[in-house]
Amino acid sequence: MAGSWRQHTWRWQSNQGIDWLEDSFLIDSGVVQQGFSGRLGGVSLPPYDSLNLSYSSGDETGAVQENRRRLALACDFSLESWSGLRQVHGTRIELITKAQAGLGVLDPEPALLKADGQITAEPGITLVTQHADCIPLYFADPVNGAIGLAHGGWQGTLQNIAGAMVKAMVDRLGSKSADLLVSIGPGAGPCHYEVDKPVLDQAELCFAKVPRALDKILKPSPLAGRAYLDLWQANAILLEESVILPQHISIAGICTICENQRLFSHRRGDRGRQVAFIGLRQK
Repeated sequence: MAGSWRQHTWRWQSNQGIDWLEDSFLIDSGVVQQGFSGRLGGVSLPPYDSLNLSYSSGDETGAVQENRRRLALACDFSLESWSGLRQVHGTRIELITKAQAGLGVLDPEPALLKADGQITAEPGITLVTQHADCIPLYFADPVNGAIGLAHGGWQGTLQNIAGAMVKAMVDRLGSKSADLLVSIGPGAGPCHYEVDKPVLDQAELCFAKVPRALDKILKPSPLAGRAYLDLWQANAILLEESVILPQHISIAGICTICENQRLFSHRRGDRGRQVAFIGLRQK
């Protein structure tokens, strides 16, 4: 639990009126395109304003379709490459092939795979997850040419979806943990993410073998029986427990609750959702 993780490597990018964040730590590897969409530049009306990318939010279907078109065009990937999931706050990981790519991208009622993580070693696939405070976890294997993406709220984090992703990439794609680069993206920060006793109990179970970690990921709240949870550090510690090198872990340190003028935040009452995305660059 070294804690010598990379920080301050995320930057805002802009193209054709669309803003997104990307991690130079991953981009500079030369093997992936990667990002996290902002909330501006779309066509959705309040309370979804404006680049809402989720059909399940209750937004107009046509607005979400247009927003997805705009994001893909601005970030230079095709809608046909888009691989989404029906996220269920668990640790199931799906291996994605081109057969799944494009499913449901312009369809509000697709039969998407129920999972919170996905991996692939095929170029031409853009892995996508939806977020509005939950943490995206990006994985890149520049040696083996493989990628992964996970959705980690408190449930997924404390069920160790980070470790499940590492195991899936090692077992199913032949990656080595020492080669994996992992970026922990924007989400609810420890400055605002207050949780109650059921979450605290789950944190104690999750870190039973590394109890010293609890002092790092939990800070006292003025309210009895509550605390502030650091999902960023929790995932980083769990990644180290899965033998990811600390210098291969990047933390965005960008709180969606604080940045809700540029990013959607469920805790701030936003109805819209942004997406995380990652794809292998074509050789």
